[in-house]
Amino acid sequence: TSIVDANNDSDASNPTVPNQLSDIAAFKFSAAAHSNDKLGSNKATLSGVVFSVNATNVSIAATSFKVYNKTASSDANKVTCTAYNGTTAIVGTASGVVKVDCRGLFSSTSIDTAIDQGDDLTLVLEANITNTNNSTVGSASNLQVSIQQFNTIARSTYGVATTSGISNLEWVDDDSGITQEFTWVESLDTSVKSTAYTG
Repeated sequence: TSIVDANNDSDASNPTVPNQLSDIAAFKFSAAAHSNDKLGSNKATLSGVVFSVNATNVSIAATSFKVYNKTASSDANKVTCTAYNGTTAIVGTASGVVKVDCRGLFSSTSIDTAIDQGDDLTLVLEANITNTNNSTVGSASNLQVSIQQFNTIARSTYGVATTSGISNLEWVDDDSGITQEFTWVESLDTSVKSTAYTG
């Protein structure tokens, strides 16, 4: 099982902070191949992802964050996420360090987050950037999304807090309707970053 950056914009191209409604990150989730087919081939289905957004001197409409499967990008297939400052939901404008909680994906009829063994899916995060540089003193702006807090079994509770027992990832092992929730994946990575934008 792995999580990697899958954004079409690469760091090598030195992309600028996008304006208005834009895709700001993409991550590919891959499920390892296995031979557990007693009741049919198991699927790993993403149930929740908390994205860590570093929006330094960037203003984003707090209610505009949405996630979608790259293979189904129509508005009807997008799920609205909630932006947090710490553990408090943001009203109005999001800027600085923001946690974006995209939960309830397993039960959603809008998005397909199931991954067959040996396969993968790409999730895209979009947002409406209302100001690409809100600095009043001419400082640079930066925008980068990452996924953190997911690679240890000790993280047993899904959520947006930064304490040791909280995971930013939740997935369901679906074995022909028999399900079990997990809040971690085996990985050497402690954080996976998408493209860094500057302005």
